Amino acid sequence: MKKLFYILTALLLTFAGFGQTAQRYTDSGQAKADRNDLKGAIDDYTRALAIDSTYIEAVNKRGNAKSALKDYEGALADYNRAIALDPGFAKPYYNRGILRVELKDYHGAIADYGKAIELLQNSPRIIEVYSNRSLAKCDLKDFKGALDDLNKALKINPKFANGYYNRGMIKNELKDYNGAIEDYNKASATLGVSGNDPMPADITINRGIAKMGLLEFRGAVAEFTKVIKIDPAYPGAYFNRGLAKGYLNDFKGAISDLDEAIKINAQDSDAYYYRGLAWFNSGETALGCHDFNKSADLGNTEAVKEIAKYCQ
Repeated sequence: MKKLFYILTALLLTFAGFGQTAQRYTDSGQAKADRNDLKGAIDDYTRALAIDSTYIEAVNKRGNAKSALKDYEGALADYNRAIALDPGFAKPYYNRGILRVELKDYHGAIADYGKAIELLQNSPRIIEVYSNRSLAKCDLKDFKGALDDLNKALKINPKFANGYYNRGMIKNELKDYNGAIEDYNKASATLGVSGNDPMPADITINRGIAKMGLLEFRGAVAEFTKVIKIDPAYPGAYFNRGLAKGYLNDFKGAISDLDEAIKINAQDSDAYYYRGLAWFNSGETALGCHDFNKSADLGNTEAVKEIAKYCQ
């Protein structure tokens, strides 16, 4: 009996070490992934799976590392393998959904997010999945469905800043500018509560664009000015303020802002086009034609039409 007990104890110890070693390699792989050593992470996850081929966390995390390296075929194989090991494990469905968005398989992504939502009913992570599914629906122009998902996320967590921001973006797209501004204000009010928040400059510039939609050009100028104070190199800040000033007939101010936009991006055909319009409205035909020609050279078809009308 003593001999039998010894053998059983040895087996139990062996199996215990077996599982812990796979976990140790998985933990090491995660640490490497956190340091952006993705190839090293994949090596460790593969070592874990050589010890225990059913260790699902290693399979799922290896898929994440492969996806980050744009090995989408390898990542998809790992997510499929993880789901086959445990169809009730939400993470690989969610991660496969993210991957399918990268592959522009939006219908497939929505299906995977739906399965993850089904499995995460009592988890706070469900908010993140609703948010990502809403973005996939936006890619399919299903804005109603996207709003529905964000409404569900915000019902669970009314302080989800990114949810308000994304809902504002959708409302902007639907030309519900007042609704968009209301959501951008809520996003600003809830920054720093949930983490993974939008940047203040992103909220502010989009609130300015919504005010442009309402023809509130002075309010838009004020928003774009705030963005420039936050980040003078923010893409679109000078450009949009220049447009707003143009609508206010402040052509000198518009030209000055569009000068700055061109300094930031000398290949912006729209900036040359609108500066050309501002020059024309200032009585500077030659300078306007010069900008139209530059804009046309960069591919702006509207500039080609202006040249045909005014610059022959």
